[in-house]
Amino acid sequence: MRARLVEPEILDSLPHDHPDALVSRGDIRFLNTIMGSFRWIRKELGRNTKPGEKAVELGAGDGGLVRYMAQSLPDLASRWTGLDLAPPPVDCLPDGAGWLQGDFLAEGPAADALRGADIVVANLILHHFQDDQLALLGRRLHLARLLVVSEPARHPIHLWKGRLVNAVLGFNYVTMFDMARSIQAGFRVGELPELLHLDEKIWTVRESMSQLGAYRLVAERRALDVRR
Repeated sequence: MRARLVEPEILDSLPHDHPDALVSRGDIRFLNTIMGSFRWIRKELGRNTKPGEKAVELGAGDGGLVRYMAQSLPDLASRWTGLDLAPPPVDCLPDGAGWLQGDFLAEGPAADALRGADIVVANLILHHFQDDQLALLGRRLHLARLLVVSEPARHPIHLWKGRLVNAVLGFNYVTMFDMARSIQAGFRVGELPELLHLDEKIWTVRESMSQLGAYRLVAERRALDVRR
């Protein structure tokens, strides 16, 4: 697993309302809880967000992250836009939060929202992209001030940990198949900043990996950088 390998995942091919997709998304919510991803993202946003900034979430899924943010950061949640190929979630979004259905790597409203965002949040989405797609995404961050990312960490031990958790809890088959694919497409420290072309003269980058399988990145644009 020294090199990233990006291969199709089952969940991406299922209709958003397919029974197996719904069950797998429930599993993913549980895994997010175990990994502490939502808590970590909330902590980073809570101490790094500036008044009035607009946030976009890449691959917002079922809207669970913005609803979680609304519990303690309601002002930011009201200026939050979820970007996803799927339609808006059935569960209500927080007041003021928006949703754009579309491909943010293709030209259109979703890409425009990405270009205009102050804060870009990505949770378990960037590992789906090939290297050239990540380079394109990096070019669309030219107005962003803050980037907060939580993705799978690419280490074999996390495959074994996932199998152990599955033996106890019994995840959906989609979840287990996609988990292995996600880990093999995940990131190690030093890789994602290079793939996004985050110039160290422009960005201050912090990276870490958790014991429970999360790779984490916070990138903040340096104050002296003049944005176009």
